Amino acid sequence: MERRKKTGGKTKKVARAANKIQKASPHPKIPLLVVKRKGHFEAFDERKAYGSIYWASKSSHLSEVEAEKIANAVVLELGKHLLGRQSVDSRAISAFISKEMAKRNKDAAYMYRTHLDIS
Repeated sequence: MERRKKTGGKTKKVARAANKIQKASPHPKIPLLVVKRKGHFEAFDERKAYGSIYWASKSSHLSEVEAEKIANAVVLELGKHLLGRQSVDSRAISAFISKEMAKRNKDAAYMYRTHLDIS
């Protein structure tokens, strides 16, 4: 029977999952895995971040142009913030997005945070 070292199985699990997804990822520099609230992993999809930012902006009565401008700026900052990471917690992404949105529009940031609280 082979003896294995204890190396924190989660780290190995993240690395294996990341390697699988990286081959298919259109954004190799953006983190590959998001650790969700229940502990499972999901491939990072900047379109989901963009959509939630856009929705929150539109819900706070901003025009389409303003909502797109905010969503584009926040997603760009998010990409810079996440460069070089292999995995990231979904709550850390939400906190970063909320902070960046507050810099641009406090009402939209409030709508974003409120939606997170009820979902």
